[in-house]
This record gives sequence, C-alpha cells and structure tokens, in this order.
Amino acid sequence: MKIAFILPSLARKGPIIVVKDIVDYLVTSDIVEKLIVFYFDDTVEVDFPCETKKITFREKIDFDSFDIIHSHMLRPDLYLFKNKLLGNIKKAKLVTTLHQYNYVNLQYDFHNKFKAYIVSKLWNFILSKHDVIVCLSKDMKKYYENQIFIKDKKLKYIYNGRPIQNLDTFTNKDKIFDRIPNNSIVIGTSCLLTSRKGLEQVIKVLPKIHNLYFVILGSGEEESNLKSLASVLDVSDRCIFLGFKSNPYEYYKYFDIFILPSRGEGFPLALLEAASMKKAIITSDLDVFKELFINEEVLFFKLDDLNDLKKKIIEAYENKITFGNNVYKAFLEKYTSNVMANNYLKLYKELLSE
Repeated sequence: MKIAFILPSLARKGPIIVVKDIVDYLVTSDIVEKLIVFYFDDTVEVDFPCETKKITFREKIDFDSFDIIHSHMLRPDLYLFKNKLLGNIKKAKLVTTLHQYNYVNLQYDFHNKFKAYIVSKLWNFILSKHDVIVCLSKDMKKYYENQIFIKDKKLKYIYNGRPIQNLDTFTNKDKIFDRIPNNSIVIGTSCLLTSRKGLEQVIKVLPKIHNLYFVILGSGEEESNLKSLASVLDVSDRCIFLGFKSNPYEYYKYFDIFILPSRGEGFPLALLEAASMKKAIITSDLDVFKELFINEEVLFFKLDDLNDLKKKIIEAYENKITFGNNVYKAFLEKYTSNVMANNYLKLYKELLSE
C-alpha cells in the first residue's frame, strides 16, 4: 500500500500530531510500501519517521503513484478537490479527516457567523470529491449527516488516540508549583486560549474555593481577557499562566484535576493525554465528551453553572484516584494511538477492496 498525507504545515497542532501518531504506526506495517507527508507552509515543528516534502498549492504531485491520499484541514482538502476536478487524480482514493464541527468552530475563529456559514458550506462542497470523510466521533458524524453537499454513505468515524506515556521520564517542574501550598487543590488545563474553551468559568469559581489553584498551559487571543478577569476577582495569585509548552504532559503530573470547560470541541487530544496520566478529569457537558466517557470515568458539569462546577471540582478531588484509574482503563481500551492508527489502516484496506 502506498500512502500520502497532505497537511497545511508541520506545526505542533492537533491535526498534525494526529497524523504523526498514525504515521508512527504505519511505518511499522509490512503492507505499507511507500509513505510520504506533503505540506504547504514553512513551519516545521513535528518530526515524522518518513519522507516529508514541502509543496506549493499550485504544484502537482504524482497523485496516482499512491493508493491512498489522506488530507487534513481546509487547504489540503481544497488542493485535492482542485486536482480531482482537473483530472489530475484518476486512481488514488481520497480520504479526509474532519477535526471539528466546521460551522460551530469557525464562528469562534472568524468572530462572524455569516462568514463562518459561507466557509463551512464551501468546505462541505469541496469534500464532494473525496471517497471517504472521517469524523472524530459518532456525534460529529451525525452532525455532518445533516449538512448540505455531504453524502451520508461517505461518512465514517474513528476516535483519536494518543501514545501510552512512560511517566518516569517526566522530570520538568516549573518553580511555581513549589509555591503552591500543600493543602491546595490544583486544577489545570492545556489548550489554545480562545473564548471557545470557556476557561473564564474556572476563574469565576476560584473565589468560591479558597484553596483552589488554576494552572493554564497555552497561549492565545483570550489570554489578556482571562488575566483581567482574574485581577478583577482578586484571584490572580491563584490563576497561573505558564504559556505554551511543547510537552504539557510533564506539567499534568502536578495537577490534581484536569479540566476542559469547552463550549465546543472536535476531539481534544489534551483530554486523552490527561486520561493517559490517570488524572481525574472534569469537562463541560458537551455531547462529544459524553460519548467518549461515562460518569464513572469523567465528571461532567453544566455549562455556565458555577455551582455545579464547584460541586464537581470538590467531588473530583475527593475521588481523584478512583476517577483517574477508571479513565485510564478506558484510555487503554479505546483511545491509544495504536488503536486509532489500526482503525485507519483497516479503513484504507476496505476502501481499496471495494
């Protein structure tokens, strides 16, 4: 089997990390003869264990020298759409993975509902030339089944996965953790700081739990607003911004609780990373989260209900070992990178056998 991936860049972002995990598995497979990752932008932050090649959007590759061409995100999808339309792709099967609920997430990216609507419908039309459209959950698949231009028979779903980590190798510790009192509850998160992530809800709970510290890994456009809110509520000393970290795993180690209070998500890798480290986890009550885990594994709070969030933080802390063990068991069964990549390989085989 000969496989090509088309990516916007090799930046350290969720979709690229997913492909890296898939490629790590595919290079060990006896049935994969050829594997290349093509990308457009100059940003190179992720190392792949296979050939990588920068191309331009106008450039043609030898498409039909591949059995499978797998694109991720809008530009790569558009690139394959254009070349399929021009007749440059005749034999290769085209696969795409959708990493978000396009209209929902684009509203936060563009801060404009009309623009988000137009781009999401255009994106749907672009996908008409792909043979298979992979969603990250059953809930996302159901969402796209109701979208114009999307053919239901093309839709599949495969859950994301992350590697099993050797926790003994994690030695980094920011000095800030040494200044947190021993009787404190440390709740943390790792994400792009945007309004979609709902982090202001946790900051608003800090005055309600006086020994609660909130550690935030990441950066983004919402950072200044979050810091201002912490200042207004007089909790800046307990709201700790550590910035972007290339390997946030090493900081999760010092969290009692991991939280994702999001207003919208595709399939956050940080959730799996926390599960792989046996962390007690709290998320908002989004359907995608409830699909992935049950109440015995993850605690769900009602969006914007601060009293419910406070209650779940206390419950998670008091039962953190039980919740951590339960979510880790679920991770091993369903959400490792090997499980994910093997599911993609099965999909490729099925597509080629049709």
